[in-house]
Amino acid sequence: MIRDAKKEDADQLAPLIMLIWQDMELAILQKYPLSLLREILVQAIQTEDYRFGYRNLLVYEAKKKVAGLLCGYRGVQEPTIEQAWTKIGVRYGLQAEDKVFVDAETFPGEWYIDSIVTHPDFRGQQIGTRLLQAATQNAALAGETVMGLNCDQANLHAKRLYTRLGFVTMGQMILSGHIYDHMQRKI
Repeated sequence: MIRDAKKEDADQLAPLIMLIWQDMELAILQKYPLSLLREILVQAIQTEDYRFGYRNLLVYEAKKKVAGLLCGYRGVQEPTIEQAWTKIGVRYGLQAEDKVFVDAETFPGEWYIDSIVTHPDFRGQQIGTRLLQAATQNAALAGETVMGLNCDQANLHAKRLYTRLGFVTMGQMILSGHIYDHMQRKI
């Protein structure tokens, strides 16, 4: 079942989001203990205006567990979407400049799929495909006509999925030292 995330999902969502962060080899993971970052992330998920805030998350629930998630939002939100992290992080002893993401990721005029991940125990069940299809409805309801995402060039499995669903490479960018294809599709 696909549903909107809730605040009380934060403890299950944080480890999945951190899988993405580890794959991206984010610099902040080298600077602070994972347990501290996870604690901050749980708090940030429970806010409304953070990149990974519950209002930006779709959840795939299976067997009463979070089996996957998709984070998406209007691209115009990107300039302010990290502010909640900064506020919470400072309360936990992080410096204001210690952001998880420092690179701009969106292209103008798109509904942006920031992240998508399936719990390792549920992979191979087309959860990602279903989440992407559900996200299309969210983007349309937000008044957007284009969806965009970034795909690590080393992640061939994800690239095949996005291409199969109609995404086309529109450019490239470097995020956290990795080369990504920026892909879009019309809604």
